[in-house]
Amino acid sequence: INLAEDAEAQAGLLVKQAVIHEEHLADLQSAVECYVRLTELQGDEPDTLMALRRLYEALEQFDALREILEKQLAHCQSNQDGKEEISVLLALAHVLLDQLADADSALTQVEVILEVQPDHNDARRVLESLIGDDALSVRVALLLEPIYEANEEWHAVINTLSVRLEAAEDTDTRCTLL
Repeated sequence: INLAEDAEAQAGLLVKQAVIHEEHLADLQSAVECYVRLTELQGDEPDTLMALRRLYEALEQFDALREILEKQLAHCQSNQDGKEEISVLLALAHVLLDQLADADSALTQVEVILEVQPDHNDARRVLESLIGDDALSVRVALLLEPIYEANEEWHAVINTLSVRLEAAEDTDTRCTLL
């Protein structure tokens, strides 16, 4: 690869080498190393980031996967691709929540999704999974309440109000909620 005449030729050889490692030798870690070298050569190209995302997920290297998803997110934001951005945000939220046990950061990603698309069903499901987290329950209830109101799910609205009421520390707040 180092003998290639220019950066473009080196990049092409790295991609071929990564494909051989991944598809023919089932050596995913070596494929990752090739793609990492490719990012050092070309920067964060979307196809390279997608390959690294796939490989890190298969290798269950979730910290590295988080970093790649954050890079993909930055790329989506610079290209103003809202649909892809939501997909990456949701994937990042799931990695943070399910693999890295960072519910607070996962919730932050879901909040961004809801700013773009308030009726996003997968984001709603993530919120509903977090309502029992004592540290996040009020924040989650505040996010779920308008969703439930928009869908006229009054029992669910009452549940969010109950969560907020239980966490309220002063009488004025309690009276307002009642």
